[in-house]
Amino acid sequence: MNVKYILSGCILLSCVIAAESRTFSFSEAEGFKAGLLDGQNGWVSELNTVTPQTKGYIELSKTQWKTGFFEKALPADETRTYKMSSVVSFSETSDQGNNDVMSFIFNNQMNGKGTARCFISRVAGNGYKIGFKGVKEAQNDTLIFPSERIGITAGNCETDQLRFTYALTKGATSKDWKVELLLENLRTGKIVASLVKEHVETTHELFDATELYAGFSSSRTDDVTGTTNRRIHTIDIQEPPGEETLFLLLSLRSPTNRLNAV
Repeated sequence: MNVKYILSGCILLSCVIAAESRTFSFSEAEGFKAGLLDGQNGWVSELNTVTPQTKGYIELSKTQWKTGFFEKALPADETRTYKMSSVVSFSETSDQGNNDVMSFIFNNQMNGKGTARCFISRVAGNGYKIGFKGVKEAQNDTLIFPSERIGITAGNCETDQLRFTYALTKGATSKDWKVELLLENLRTGKIVASLVKEHVETTHELFDATELYAGFSSSRTDDVTGTTNRRIHTIDIQEPPGEETLFLLLSLRSPTNRLNAV
Protein backbone atom coordinates (compact mmCIF):
# COMPACT_ATOMS: atom_id res chain seq x y z
CA MET A 1 0.00 0.00 0.00
CA ASN A 2 1.28 3.43 -0.88
CA VAL A 3 0.30 6.21 1.49
CA LYS A 4 1.06 9.84 0.69
CA TYR A 5 0.91 12.46 3.44
CA ILE A 6 0.26 15.97 2.23
CA LEU A 7 0.19 18.98 4.51
CA SER A 8 -1.12 22.23 3.13
CA GLY A 9 -1.35 25.42 5.12
CA CYS A 10 -2.43 28.95 4.50
CA ILE A 11 -0.92 31.71 6.63
CA LEU A 12 -2.50 35.17 6.69
CA LEU A 13 -0.12 37.95 7.59
CA SER A 14 -1.46 41.40 8.40
CA CYS A 15 1.33 43.96 8.37
CA VAL A 16 0.93 47.48 9.70
CA ILE A 17 3.26 49.77 7.81
CA ALA A 18 5.08 52.16 10.17
CA ALA A 19 4.20 55.84 10.09
CA GLU A 20 6.42 58.03 7.94
CA SER A 21 7.65 61.16 9.70
CA ARG A 22 8.68 64.40 7.98
CA THR A 23 10.59 66.81 10.20
CA PHE A 24 11.45 70.38 9.22
CA SER A 25 13.82 72.58 11.23
CA PHE A 26 13.90 75.26 8.49
CA SER A 27 17.69 75.32 8.43
CA GLU A 28 20.22 76.10 5.72
CA ALA A 29 21.25 72.44 5.78
CA GLU A 30 17.72 71.54 4.62
CA GLY A 31 18.00 74.00 1.74
CA PHE A 32 15.85 76.80 3.17
CA LYS A 33 16.71 80.38 2.21
CA ALA A 34 15.85 83.64 3.95
CA GLY A 35 12.59 85.17 2.78
CA LEU A 36 9.08 83.98 2.09
CA LEU A 37 8.41 80.36 3.00
CA ASP A 38 6.15 79.88 -0.03
CA GLY A 39 7.64 77.56 -2.64
CA GLN A 40 10.45 76.27 -0.45
CA ASN A 41 10.85 72.51 0.07
CA GLY A 42 7.21 71.71 -0.61
CA TRP A 43 5.60 74.49 1.48
CA VAL A 44 2.69 76.61 0.23
CA SER A 45 2.39 79.72 2.39
CA GLU A 46 0.90 83.21 2.61
CA LEU A 47 3.34 85.93 3.76
CA ASN A 48 4.96 83.81 6.50
CA THR A 49 8.76 84.03 6.30
CA VAL A 50 11.65 81.71 7.11
CA THR A 51 14.98 82.61 8.76
CA PRO A 52 17.37 79.73 8.05
CA GLN A 53 20.28 79.27 10.42
CA THR A 54 21.93 76.20 11.93
CA LYS A 55 18.52 75.94 13.55
CA GLY A 56 16.08 78.05 11.59
CA TYR A 57 12.49 79.09 12.21
CA ILE A 58 9.32 80.38 10.59
CA GLU A 59 8.27 83.89 11.55
CA LEU A 60 4.49 84.08 11.48
CA SER A 61 2.93 86.91 9.50
CA LYS A 62 1.73 89.94 11.43
CA THR A 63 -1.39 89.77 9.24
CA GLN A 64 -4.14 87.55 10.61
CA TRP A 65 -5.05 84.09 9.33
CA LYS A 66 -2.08 83.64 7.00
CA THR A 67 -1.55 79.92 6.53
CA GLY A 68 1.24 77.57 5.53
CA PHE A 69 0.73 73.99 4.32
CA PHE A 70 3.03 71.17 3.33
CA GLU A 71 1.97 70.19 -0.18
CA LYS A 72 2.19 66.40 0.23
CA ALA A 73 -1.28 65.18 1.20
CA LEU A 74 -1.95 62.56 3.85
CA PRO A 75 -4.28 59.64 2.94
CA ALA A 76 -7.70 59.98 4.57
CA ASP A 77 -9.74 57.13 3.16
CA GLU A 78 -10.22 55.20 6.39
CA THR A 79 -9.97 55.52 10.16
CA ARG A 80 -6.52 56.91 10.84
CA THR A 81 -4.68 59.11 13.33
CA TYR A 82 -3.02 62.27 11.99
CA LYS A 83 -0.27 63.75 14.13
CA MET A 84 1.70 66.97 14.02
CA SER A 85 4.24 68.15 16.60
CA SER A 86 5.78 71.64 16.58
CA VAL A 87 8.31 73.52 18.69
CA VAL A 88 7.22 77.15 19.07
CA SER A 89 7.99 80.35 20.97
CA PHE A 90 6.81 83.96 21.15
CA SER A 91 7.17 87.14 23.22
CA GLU A 92 4.62 89.22 25.10
CA THR A 93 4.36 92.93 24.35
CA SER A 94 1.35 93.70 26.52
CA ASP A 95 -0.44 92.10 29.46
CA GLN A 96 -3.79 92.94 27.87
CA GLY A 97 -3.58 90.80 24.73
CA ASN A 98 -6.37 88.42 23.80
CA ASN A 99 -7.29 85.72 21.23
CA ASP A 100 -5.39 83.00 19.34
CA VAL A 101 -1.61 83.40 19.10
CA MET A 102 -1.08 80.62 16.54
CA SER A 103 -2.89 77.59 15.17
CA PHE A 104 -2.10 74.19 13.68
CA ILE A 105 -4.38 72.69 11.09
CA PHE A 106 -5.53 69.59 9.26
CA ASN A 107 -7.72 70.35 6.26
CA ASN A 108 -8.89 68.80 3.00
CA GLN A 109 -7.64 71.86 1.12
CA MET A 110 -4.62 74.13 1.51
CA ASN A 111 -6.42 77.06 3.09
CA GLY A 112 -7.95 78.05 6.41
CA LYS A 113 -11.59 77.33 5.55
CA GLY A 114 -13.44 74.51 7.31
CA THR A 115 -10.39 73.29 9.16
CA ALA A 116 -9.85 71.04 12.14
CA ARG A 117 -7.79 73.58 14.05
CA CYS A 118 -5.96 73.55 17.38
CA PHE A 119 -4.56 76.70 18.95
CA ILE A 120 -2.58 78.41 21.68
CA SER A 121 -4.71 81.30 22.86
CA ARG A 122 -4.09 84.38 25.00
CA VAL A 123 -6.68 85.25 27.67
CA ALA A 124 -6.58 88.95 28.47
CA GLY A 125 -4.68 89.61 31.69
CA ASN A 126 -5.11 86.02 32.93
CA GLY A 127 -2.75 83.72 31.05
CA TYR A 128 -3.16 81.22 28.23
CA LYS A 129 -5.07 78.13 27.15
CA ILE A 130 -4.91 75.54 24.39
CA GLY A 131 -7.91 74.25 22.50
CA PHE A 132 -9.50 72.82 19.38
CA LYS A 133 -12.14 74.06 16.99
CA GLY A 134 -13.97 71.99 14.39
CA VAL A 135 -17.33 73.28 13.19
CA LYS A 136 -17.88 76.97 13.77
CA GLU A 137 -20.18 76.64 16.76
CA ALA A 138 -18.12 74.07 18.69
CA GLN A 139 -14.95 74.82 20.63
CA ASN A 140 -13.12 72.70 23.19
CA ASP A 141 -10.38 74.19 25.33
CA THR A 142 -8.50 73.79 28.59
CA LEU A 143 -8.59 75.76 31.79
CA ILE A 144 -6.50 78.93 31.77
CA PHE A 145 -2.88 78.41 32.88
CA PRO A 146 -0.55 81.19 34.11
CA SER A 147 2.15 82.73 31.91
CA GLU A 148 4.86 81.49 34.28
CA ARG A 149 4.31 77.91 33.07
CA ILE A 150 5.60 78.83 29.63
CA GLY A 151 8.54 80.89 30.93
CA ILE A 152 7.10 84.41 31.00
CA THR A 153 7.84 86.29 34.22
CA ALA A 154 8.05 89.89 35.40
CA GLY A 155 11.64 90.04 34.18
CA ASN A 156 11.26 87.99 31.00
CA CYS A 157 8.72 88.54 28.23
CA GLU A 158 9.84 85.65 26.00
CA THR A 159 8.46 82.15 26.34
CA ASP A 160 10.59 79.07 26.68
CA GLN A 161 10.57 76.76 23.68
CA LEU A 162 7.31 74.82 23.80
CA ARG A 163 6.37 71.58 22.09
CA PHE A 164 2.76 71.57 20.91
CA THR A 165 1.52 68.14 19.79
CA TYR A 166 -1.77 67.67 17.95
CA ALA A 167 -3.30 64.26 17.19
CA LEU A 168 -6.58 63.90 15.29
CA THR A 169 -8.22 60.48 14.90
CA LYS A 170 -10.93 59.95 12.31
CA GLY A 171 -14.07 58.28 13.66
CA ALA A 172 -17.07 56.54 12.15
CA THR A 173 -18.90 59.81 11.35
CA SER A 174 -18.16 63.53 11.08
CA LYS A 175 -19.29 63.84 14.71
CA ASP A 176 -17.00 61.15 16.04
CA TRP A 177 -13.44 62.45 15.77
CA LYS A 178 -10.98 62.24 18.67
CA VAL A 179 -8.65 65.15 19.48
CA GLU A 180 -5.53 64.95 21.68
CA LEU A 181 -3.47 68.05 22.51
CA LEU A 182 -0.31 68.33 24.59
CA LEU A 183 1.74 71.43 25.41
CA GLU A 184 5.15 70.86 27.00
CA ASN A 185 7.83 73.26 28.26
CA LEU A 186 11.13 71.95 26.87
CA ARG A 187 13.26 73.88 29.38
CA THR A 188 11.52 72.56 32.48
CA GLY A 189 10.48 69.23 30.99
CA LYS A 190 6.99 69.70 32.42
CA ILE A 191 3.57 69.36 30.84
CA VAL A 192 1.91 72.78 30.67
CA ALA A 193 -1.55 71.67 29.53
CA SER A 194 -3.28 68.75 27.85
CA LEU A 195 -6.67 68.06 26.33
CA VAL A 196 -8.39 64.87 25.16
CA LYS A 197 -11.85 65.08 23.59
CA GLU A 198 -13.90 62.36 21.92
CA HIS A 199 -17.02 62.64 19.74
CA VAL A 200 -15.79 65.94 18.32
CA GLU A 201 -17.59 67.31 15.26
CA THR A 202 -15.97 68.55 12.06
CA THR A 203 -17.39 69.48 8.69
CA HIS A 204 -18.79 66.81 6.35
CA GLU A 205 -16.27 67.94 3.73
CA LEU A 206 -13.39 67.15 6.04
CA PHE A 207 -14.81 63.76 6.96
CA ASP A 208 -15.55 62.77 3.36
CA ALA A 209 -12.14 63.85 2.08
CA THR A 210 -9.78 61.22 0.67
CA GLU A 211 -6.71 63.25 1.63
CA LEU A 212 -5.77 65.87 4.22
CA TYR A 213 -3.07 68.54 4.41
CA ALA A 214 -1.09 69.55 7.50
CA GLY A 215 -0.28 73.18 8.19
CA PHE A 216 -0.39 76.21 10.47
CA SER A 217 -1.90 79.69 10.70
CA SER A 218 -0.80 83.05 12.08
CA SER A 219 -4.27 83.31 13.68
CA ARG A 220 -4.76 86.84 15.00
CA THR A 221 -2.45 89.85 14.62
CA ASP A 222 0.32 90.90 17.01
CA ASP A 223 -1.57 93.92 18.32
CA VAL A 224 -4.69 91.84 19.11
CA THR A 225 -2.81 89.10 20.95
CA GLY A 226 -0.28 91.37 22.63
CA THR A 227 2.54 89.18 21.33
CA THR A 228 5.36 89.35 18.78
CA ASN A 229 8.19 87.19 17.42
CA ARG A 230 5.74 84.31 16.97
CA ARG A 231 7.99 81.55 15.73
CA ILE A 232 7.78 77.91 14.68
CA HIS A 233 11.18 76.28 15.14
CA THR A 234 10.35 72.77 13.97
CA ILE A 235 7.38 70.91 12.53
CA ASP A 236 7.11 67.12 12.53
CA ILE A 237 4.30 65.66 10.40
CA GLN A 238 3.55 61.97 10.78
CA GLU A 239 1.86 60.27 7.89
CA PRO A 240 -0.67 57.82 9.39
CA PRO A 241 0.26 54.16 9.01
CA GLY A 242 -1.77 52.07 6.62
CA GLU A 243 -2.52 48.39 6.85
CA GLU A 244 -1.52 45.94 4.18
CA THR A 245 -2.59 42.32 4.22
CA LEU A 246 -0.35 39.71 2.73
CA PHE A 247 -1.43 36.19 1.86
CA LEU A 248 1.19 33.49 1.92
CA LEU A 249 0.33 29.99 0.84
CA LEU A 250 2.58 27.26 2.04
CA SER A 251 2.32 23.81 0.61
CA LEU A 252 4.37 21.23 2.42
CA ARG A 253 4.51 17.71 1.10
CA SER A 254 6.04 14.90 3.06
CA PRO A 255 8.16 12.35 1.31
CA THR A 256 6.18 9.36 0.01
CA ASN A 257 6.11 6.65 2.60
CA ARG A 258 5.70 3.11 1.37
CA LEU A 259 3.98 0.78 3.82
CA ASN A 260 3.92 -2.88 2.98
CA ALA A 261 0.92 -4.66 4.34
CA VAL A 262 1.34 -8.26 5.18
